[in-house]
Amino acid sequence: VKFDKKNDILSMDRAKIFFPIRFRSWKEGDKMVPLGMKGQKKLSDIFIDNKYDASQKRHAIVVESGGEIIGVSGYRISERVKVDFRTHEILSIQFR
Repeated sequence: VKFDKKNDILSMDRAKIFFPIRFRSWKEGDKMVPLGMKGQKKLSDIFIDNKYDASQKRHAIVVESGGEIIGVSGYRISERVKVDFRTHEILSIQFR
């Protein structure tokens, strides 16, 4: 599966992440607060909005921290872990 080049690296504020991080497949009902939004959005709606085909959906990797989705491969991170002016360390995850 090929990811959009601009979204194949997720960069997050390390201090806002609870370890261990968990990587898994998406499942129906998954929600996250996408960067730039205030409320939660279902991953299935995100996939539709971004025109993911069946293969992209099937191979999407969910990044979880503390039981909360903090990122999705080929998409973006959660508002909760965004890098801002207070950030001292950045955790970057690259999908290949």
